[in-house]
Amino acid sequence: MTYSIVVGETFDAQICAEALSIVARFRGPSSHDVDATGSGSTWAVTVDTTGWTPGNYRWQAWATRADGTKKVVVDLPLTVRDTIDSATGSFISTAEQNVANLEAMMSGGQIAAGVRKYKINNRELENYAVAEILDMLRYWRRRLVREKRIARGQSPNGPRIAFYC
Repeated sequence: MTYSIVVGETFDAQICAEALSIVARFRGPSSHDVDATGSGSTWAVTVDTTGWTPGNYRWQAWATRADGTKKVVVDLPLTVRDTIDSATGSFISTAEQNVANLEAMMSGGQIAAGVRKYKINNRELENYAVAEILDMLRYWRRRLVREKRIARGQSPNGPRIAFYC
């Protein structure tokens, strides 16, 4: 599961781990370390994400135990999204952006713009094959449908079907 927040929101997490101290580390487009507050087995991490660079992060909580050993007690992905798209004034997810780009590449003979490989000295250029672009488009469309299901509060894998005996 990937957690997602918008730049400027406060990230709050509660960690249950026996420790003397816990440090939350966020690594991605920018790096941030935050000391957790609490004691014993209940700890809280509160981070203001104002000024963070949007992108995919990994956040880990490092616990220092009474015997001096350190252990990672949380290791999860975190996506920090930009608040709005400056051109349109609305939020555009990576999946929406990639679907739009791939569809634009397929329309109007712009497939040549989809360069896969360059070679400077011997002047070599290789474009994506149509089949490769269609595979990428299928992947990003499925991901976009999944995002929209999650946004509506539905199961990300589609409707659940119950069988009764």
